[in-house]
Amino acid sequence: MPSGKRGNKGKRRNRPPHEQDPQSNEQGHLQASGASGVKPALERDGASQNITGGRSIGHTPTSRNTAARYNTGSTWNTTMTNSNDTVGNSRAYDSAKHNEFTHSGFYGDQRFGDTYIHNTPQPGLPMDARMYGVLQKLVQTISWDILSGQLSVIDQDEHRSTISPFNREEPENFWISKNIDFTQWESDNDSRALLLSAPPGHRTTEVCSYVVNLAKEKASQTNSSVLHFFSLSAPKARHSTVFTHTLLHQVVCCSNSEIKADSIATTFLGTLLGGQFRRHVQIFKEDDPPYTTIQKILDAPENELIEALAEAIKTVGIHELSIIVDGLQEDIAYWLIQLIVEATPKSKVLLTSRHPFGKIPDGMTYIEYDKERKECLRFLQHDNTQYGKISKEHHGSLEWLWKHPQYLEWSTSTTSSLLYIEGKPGSGKSTLAKYLKQNLIERELNTRSSTIAHYFYTFRGTELECTHVNMLRSLLCCILQQDESSFFHFQQEFRNFRRHNLSEWPYDSLKNVLSSFANHPSTKPMYLVLDAMDESEKEDRRSIIRLLCDLCSKKNHCKIKAFFASRPLAELKHRIEESHHVIRLQDENKGDIFSYADDFLNKDLKLTARTANGHGIEISALRPASASSRDQAETSHKKGHD
Repeated sequence: MPSGKRGNKGKRRNRPPHEQDPQSNEQGHLQASGASGVKPALERDGASQNITGGRSIGHTPTSRNTAARYNTGSTWNTTMTNSNDTVGNSRAYDSAKHNEFTHSGFYGDQRFGDTYIHNTPQPGLPMDARMYGVLQKLVQTISWDILSGQLSVIDQDEHRSTISPFNREEPENFWISKNIDFTQWESDNDSRALLLSAPPGHRTTEVCSYVVNLAKEKASQTNSSVLHFFSLSAPKARHSTVFTHTLLHQVVCCSNSEIKADSIATTFLGTLLGGQFRRHVQIFKEDDPPYTTIQKILDAPENELIEALAEAIKTVGIHELSIIVDGLQEDIAYWLIQLIVEATPKSKVLLTSRHPFGKIPDGMTYIEYDKERKECLRFLQHDNTQYGKISKEHHGSLEWLWKHPQYLEWSTSTTSSLLYIEGKPGSGKSTLAKYLKQNLIERELNTRSSTIAHYFYTFRGTELECTHVNMLRSLLCCILQQDESSFFHFQQEFRNFRRHNLSEWPYDSLKNVLSSFANHPSTKPMYLVLDAMDESEKEDRRSIIRLLCDLCSKKNHCKIKAFFASRPLAELKHRIEESHHVIRLQDENKGDIFSYADDFLNKDLKLTARTANGHGIEISALRPASASSRDQAETSHKKGHD
């Protein structure tokens, strides 16, 4: 038919490529492609290059995405076989070699499933371009039923049934359940992403299962969807593949539509096709069964699998999405958050890892196990040299304490209480306080898992050792070192003072932290041992005594046992004698004093005897008096005073 005239169907004869206008030629090929969803994938994989990796193919190199125009047909072997073989991606694609193919290829009608593919040859196009067009048409014919048979999917609900429940009121879970960032993430209705990292054994898997339960309960009442995955359910060698396939399967379940399911399959494969074909065109063969071709398309890098998953989510049109993934690799996590947040108007993401995350992207909240607690401890450094200077008790002394009625009432009480040791100067108060602190765990079985914090005031040490701010640092440092679960009491105050770039933790803030322990939700008792309150600074002493006594109130949830040793103080006497326990040391330690004197004199006499015997001196008169003689001497002494 002459050029420019129409045939029976009114169509113009196609002009040879060299006669066509470059612009119209480019548009014609783009219109012929007809594969929605593929062009974005190609643009992402090679923005200014074509699928051959740099050399332009065809006749119109002016297009930014040259490959998209070559969606032409050739025949395709559509024998339905269920092959799970995959082809490695180790061979590099040589663009120069493949651009030399210009023969016409194959054409005709072929059947794939219930669909016929009509492939019309376009002379002059490279073979890889025609093959790409065939692949595009093949992808459009793939239903979800066909694709799902090629996916590696693991039932996450079945795996979750093996996970222990998460009790947010157990102290070992407080680093998560009472963390400020976690509670805000839970209560926030806006889109937020939370990252958690902790070594194995710190309940990240359990908290993910717990959050999945909450999200599914909410989804049953609202128009929201939940995707979840636990890395321990998948083999390490195929972790990324199983992860993406499992979430894709969940996306289809959320769609509740067979039509949407097929659209998801087409979008997912179409998004992967561009990158795979650009990198590994040589692995695609015209005689491959369709299932083998699908596997080659699915064998994509991690980031592109995540990208294709995000495109599939867009296809469903999910407006509110929760994603919970336990044990995710860091690089996958960043891709997932970025793309999923972009794919849905409202999303809530919880990702956990066994290893610390590196760079945290903007807009994400990150909780790393124990990191903030250790930073907090650095700001609780204090001076407490007096404790090491206190003499050890004399052998066999102070044993009376464990049987004293006031001590027994204090130690066996099921509620908070305070024991006050009042003593005159030199009566051994500090020695008794140190003796109690060192022996409490061995003597009292219920203290084995308890927290014991101590501070010994002194005006003979550094300037700080008589201050209340130093005492607060010491007590809080001991508590936080021994009880990791207590950090939530510190977290808000710690962040407040760091936010203001202060060099030292403010005094009032430290008082707030200590007072908050009155409601510490722990069944373990906490012991506070303080010595020489009389040597503390007078400024604000009354307020500190009130704070410590209030901590020992019987109304408090936490069982706090406080032990004070001091010279008589009016402030202490007024606050303590009303409802607490008191021991006056001078009434209890006479036997210890005589025992110490006996041992001291005996040691001295042994030395004197060795010296005196050398000179023939009689030493019987220097021997210590018997117990009965001491009693008579003491009775005479009392009568003399009477």
